Amino acid sequence: MEIESQKSEIIDNKVIEFLTKPYFYTLQDHLPTRQKQLSLWANLTYKFFAKQNITEFSRSRMESDDFILYNNTRLNRRLDKQFIDQILETLARSHKVDFKDVNKETFHVYKISIEDLADAVYKWAKMTAKIGKTATLQELSNHDDTKDQIFWGIPEEVLLKACRELESRNKIDIIDLGGEGNVNDMGVKFK
Repeated sequence: MEIESQKSEIIDNKVIEFLTKPYFYTLQDHLPTRQKQLSLWANLTYKFFAKQNITEFSRSRMESDDFILYNNTRLNRRLDKQFIDQILETLARSHKVDFKDVNKETFHVYKISIEDLADAVYKWAKMTAKIGKTATLQELSNHDDTKDQIFWGIPEEVLLKACRELESRNKIDIIDLGGEGNVNDMGVKFK
């Protein structure tokens, strides 16, 4: 019953109703039904990640028996690998997750879009008179000066993507301080 109460904390009654139907745990053949089904599962998954403050996760953890969203012990139903793959692809197409590796095993979960994250970083730089100055990605992610910002605590790999977006807008220059392309040695100069 504890698992059911955890689920109810993140989903509304309408969604709970579909979780009680065994056929929603099987990918449907009818295309409009499948699309709606994938959308519901993707939204539920994303809300779960947000509620749990998850910024990085793996496909194998989603496939495990203890991932409460995809395993309904009361119905003795669970999502299969193909279904989970399609949910992840739906989340990736909507820019809510981004795979870290070519095998698509691990992925970042975005609280906000890369574009909005980039805007927040640049707005902070302007507000704190950082234009013309440099900062490391580690400083942006973990410094006391950024503690009240939406990008505080975001993995540096994700911040680098936001900084690449700013670089494409000619708002910053990305600097490789270590010369080896290691994200831990990356910095930016605000323009």
